[in-house]
Amino acid sequence: MNLTHLKRLVVALVGAALLAACGSSQQASGPHQFTASGYGPYKPATVALTDTAGAPYDLGSTLQTPLTLVFFGYTNCPDECPAVMSQLGSAFSRLSADQTSKITMVFVTTDPARDSAKVERRWLDRYDSRFIGVTGPIARIIDLASSLKLYVKGAERLPSGGYDVPTHDTHVVALNARHVAVAIWDIGTTSKQYAGDLQAMLNGAVPE
Repeated sequence: MNLTHLKRLVVALVGAALLAACGSSQQASGPHQFTASGYGPYKPATVALTDTAGAPYDLGSTLQTPLTLVFFGYTNCPDECPAVMSQLGSAFSRLSADQTSKITMVFVTTDPARDSAKVERRWLDRYDSRFIGVTGPIARIIDLASSLKLYVKGAERLPSGGYDVPTHDTHVVALNARHVAVAIWDIGTTSKQYAGDLQAMLNGAVPE
């Protein structure tokens, strides 16, 4: 093999290696693999509720960010609610200030008899002070949940004076800027998975 042929072979091998590297890079940065599932399209019912500051709050009309996350639960919940809210709080800490400014997290209590505005606010602040707490008559809360195809059953007062345990869905739902549900996460979702999905959705991607 003469020198000219050797040079051509080296150039060809280098070129092939560069193409392979580019292909590998493109594959690594391919479409985001969502943890969330596509959901909807469901629109939240127009229901008059109240946030922890005492201001009126209607999930069907007051959305002000590209994404709104909604979770139904109660502050006395021993396990599922703290687990979900902890992951969401950690997810927000993984995002930039610009990204979190485009996401609203709304926690709707399923135990309005015990979750006063003060109690709900103090509980939410454990996870992220930017999270919005919402309350209202349980019938309205059930209507809101039903419009998003989520299950809620409020706590009932017992003859003993206590309360039974409220029953609620453990999914988190995302609404887009048009007030339409587009994604849903289950209780096993980690903060890293939430953060990755939210970043992708802010960039225009949606789960299938």
